[in-house]
Amino acid sequence: MNFILGVKIMADFKTLMINRRSIRKFIENKKIPQEILDKIISAAFYAPSAANVHGFEIIIVTEPTLKNKIRDVCEKGEYSWVFAQPEEVKESILSLPDYSFQKEFLSEAPLLLVISTNPNNPSIPYAIESCWLSIAYILLAIEESGLGSLTYTPSICLTKKRVELNKILDLPKSQHIQTILPIGYYNERPKPKDFDYSGKVHINKFEEPIEDE
Repeated sequence: MNFILGVKIMADFKTLMINRRSIRKFIENKKIPQEILDKIISAAFYAPSAANVHGFEIIIVTEPTLKNKIRDVCEKGEYSWVFAQPEEVKESILSLPDYSFQKEFLSEAPLLLVISTNPNNPSIPYAIESCWLSIAYILLAIEESGLGSLTYTPSICLTKKRVELNKILDLPKSQHIQTILPIGYYNERPKPKDFDYSGKVHINKFEEPIEDE
C-alpha cells in the first residue's frame, strides 16, 4: 500500500478538535475511498514518537466475518470484565447513559483499525505513550476527511484473555492492542460539547489552579 505523505490539512485545527465526536452508528454499505484511507493511515506517522521509532502496528480489518468475530469476543470480554469489578465500580459502569454490552459499531463500520504496540520491547521507548499520540493524529485525520470514529478500548485487553483477540488477528502475544477504531460515514452526529476545565489546569504548582473565566 502506498501511503501519501505531505497531506495538506484543509480545515481549521480548532474546528476539527471541537467537532470531533464519538460515533457509534455508521452507514454500513458506504465504502471509504482508498485515497482517504491512505491519508488517515499516513497521519499516524507524523505524530511525535520516542526516538522516532513509531513502534506501533496497524491492522485494517474490512472482512465482515472477521469483524463479527472481533465483536463477539469483545462483547463477551466486556461482560466478564464488568461483572468481575467491585460492586461500586460495576454499578458505576452500568449506570452510564446509553451503556450497553452490545458493540454494533464493530460490525457495522465499513472498516476497523486495530492499533497495537509492544510495551515490553526495550527498543520501543515509551511505546504506549507514543502509540496514543499517533492515535490522536489519526482521529483528527478521520474528522478532517468527513468520517466518524470511536476510540474503543476493549475491556478484554485488560485481562489475561486478551490473547483471544490477538489470535483472531494473528497478532503475536507480545503485541498489546491499544484501541480499535471503527471508521465510516456516520449515521449520527452528536453536537459538540462545552468543557469546564476549572481546577484542572495549574500554574507552577498543583495548589495553584487556573480558573476558567
